Amino acid sequence: MEKFTETLGNVLLPLAQKLSENRYLKSISSGFSACLPVVIVGALFTLLANLNLSFYQAVIGATPLKEIFGFVPKITTDMLALYAVYSISRAAAENLDMERQTNSVGLLTLAVFLVMIPLGVTGKEGDVVVSVAAALSTSYLGAAGLFTAMIFGLLIPVMYKFFIDKKIVIRMPDSVPPQIAVSFQGILPSFCILLIFALIRFLFSLTSYGDVNTCIYTLLKAPL
Repeated sequence: MEKFTETLGNVLLPLAQKLSENRYLKSISSGFSACLPVVIVGALFTLLANLNLSFYQAVIGATPLKEIFGFVPKITTDMLALYAVYSISRAAAENLDMERQTNSVGLLTLAVFLVMIPLGVTGKEGDVVVSVAAALSTSYLGAAGLFTAMIFGLLIPVMYKFFIDKKIVIRMPDSVPPQIAVSFQGILPSFCILLIFALIRFLFSLTSYGDVNTCIYTLLKAPL
C-alpha cells in the first residue's frame, strides 16, 4: 500500500504542480477568486430574501424588505458571467505579461462578450406577447454564460497580445503621457477584434443555434 501511495504521489504531484503553474488555469482561478465578494454578497441577499421561516417571511412580506433584498441578487449572482469575463481577462493579461494593458484588455473582453449576446427580448404580460427589439437579454449574463465568459476571458487577451507583439498598434510620441499612450495603443487591436467577433456573431445568426452563447451552452454546458 505504501509503495502504491508513493507511486501515486510521484505521478500526481508533478502533474498537479504543472496544472497549478499553467497560466490559463491560473487566470481562471484568479478571475473567479476576484468575483468571490460579489458571489458571497449576492448569496447573502438571496438568503435574506428567501429564508424559509414562516414568521420571517410574514414580516419581510409585509414590508418593502422582500423587494429590497431581491434587488442585489439580480445584479450580482444573476449576472456572474459579466463579472467573470472581465476579471478572468484581466488575470490572463497579467499572466501574459501585459500588466499595463489589463484595464484595456478587460474592457475589450467585456465588450466582445456583450457583442455576442443577441438583442431582442420577448415575454408575456398576461395574454399579450410583448417584444422589445433593442433590449439586451440577461439569459446569458449569469450561470448560463460562464463557459462563454471563460473562453472569451482567455481568448481575447491572447489575440490582443498578438497585435501588441506584432506592433499592429497606434504608436504615440514619447512626450505623450503613458496612460494616454496605452489607451491609444489599444484602439487598433480593439477595432480589429470587435470587427472579427461582429462577423462571427453575424455568421452564427445564420445557423440553427442563432448565437454563439446558445452553441456553447448546447455543446458544452448542457451535456456536462
